[in-house]
Amino acid sequence: LSTIGCALLHLVFSSFTQAQCQVFGNALATLPSARLTALATSPSGVRVLEAFVLGPASKKQRRGVLTALQHAWGDVASRGIAGCVFVEKCAAVVDAAGREAIVQGLASSIAQLRRSSAGTALLTTLHVEAFMRDADAWRRRQASGDKVSAQFLQDVLCVDSQPPRKRHKKEGGDAFVDMLSVGL
Repeated sequence: LSTIGCALLHLVFSSFTQAQCQVFGNALATLPSARLTALATSPSGVRVLEAFVLGPASKKQRRGVLTALQHAWGDVASRGIAGCVFVEKCAAVVDAAGREAIVQGLASSIAQLRRSSAGTALLTTLHVEAFMRDADAWRRRQASGDKVSAQFLQDVLCVDSQPPRKRHKKEGGDAFVDMLSVGL
C-alpha cells in the first residue's frame, strides 16, 4: 500500500463531507474481505479505515466494512498500537452485537495480544477476559453501560440517543446542543 495514497485517503475521509467522500466510501465498502483485512493490517491502511469509520461514511458503508473485518479483529489488533486503537474505536462505534463480535474475535487471539502493552490495554478496555468467563454477565454489563450513556446524553446534554426522524427548523435554540445533535 502506498503511504502517500493512504495519507490522501485519510485526509479525504477526515476532512470532507459525506457527499464529497461518497465515491471513495463506495469503493472502500465494496472491497473484498481479504483486501480489507490486508488494508487493516497495514500501518498506514489502518489509519484510512479509522478515518472512514469515524468520518462521514454512511451507516450502510460502515456496517459493510466492519462486517467484512469480523474474522480479522485479532489479527488487526496484534499488528501494533494503531491496530489496537482502530479496534477500540470500532468497538465504540458499533452496537452491542457488533461489540460482541469484536470481543469474540479478540478472545480467539488473546495469547498473541497479551504479548504487547497495547494489546493488554485493549483486552482490559473491552473486558475480553470477563467475556470469556461469563458471556451473559458481560452482555448485561454492556447493556447497562449503553443505557447509562444514553441516559447521560439525554439528561445532561439534552440530546436524544436516537436521532429524530423528521428535522424541523428550530427557532432560536442552543447552538451547542444543535451541534451535538448533528454529530450524533
